[in-house]
Amino acid sequence: MHQSLKQWFSHGFLDLFQSQIRDYQKVVTDRILPTFSRIEQEAEEFAQRESERMSELVHPEIDDSDFTEVAYDDRVVDYYLSLCAIHHGMINLLTAGLFHLFEQQVTRFVDNSAHKAKANKKLFERFKKVLQAGNCGAQLPPHWEKLSNELRLVANTVKHGRGHSAKKLASQRPDLFSPRNLNLDEAPFPPHGDNATAPLVGEGLFVTEKDFKDYAEAIIAFWDALSCWVK
Repeated sequence: MHQSLKQWFSHGFLDLFQSQIRDYQKVVTDRILPTFSRIEQEAEEFAQRESERMSELVHPEIDDSDFTEVAYDDRVVDYYLSLCAIHHGMINLLTAGLFHLFEQQVTRFVDNSAHKAKANKKLFERFKKVLQAGNCGAQLPPHWEKLSNELRLVANTVKHGRGHSAKKLASQRPDLFSPRNLNLDEAPFPPHGDNATAPLVGEGLFVTEKDFKDYAEAIIAFWDALSCWVK
């Protein structure tokens, strides 16, 4: 391939990949996650509706206020916790989606490279071979470990729940397995992968919006650093 054509082709891929990640991040942070910004207010509105409903059920000649108060409190708390769990689960799911988008980009980059790595090798190993063939040497792009290891483990944990990936991730990022408003040093039991019983509904895995942003920015920086590919 002519060098100028190779440069156009490679820059085209890198620009496209960064644009895809930026657009994905923007839709998630500006449109999807803000729908959860009113959780407390929604819980208060639910509490008001539930209070009115419960008052209609109470017989005026029967004093069952203690029972209705307990039932009311339980329903309001359950509703609020359910919204919080769905919020956590949505961030988990969207972060897993971010990894799979990155994985698809790496696959496309490898498949369209002049160097054809052995198909029996794992994707990220093939990617490293392509870089070496492109005279990038042993230097890997920034955030390689964060993306090819940590983010991959997050995606696997979201998909499978507790298991090998969850345990390995917990050894690297124990904070992901505990709500961030809890102090890990004061927790009765250290977070571990077995806590991730149902990450898609926010049980046991607590990726934050900041984590999502950090991963997205890491992918953008990763592709931006591949200027060596077109030298």
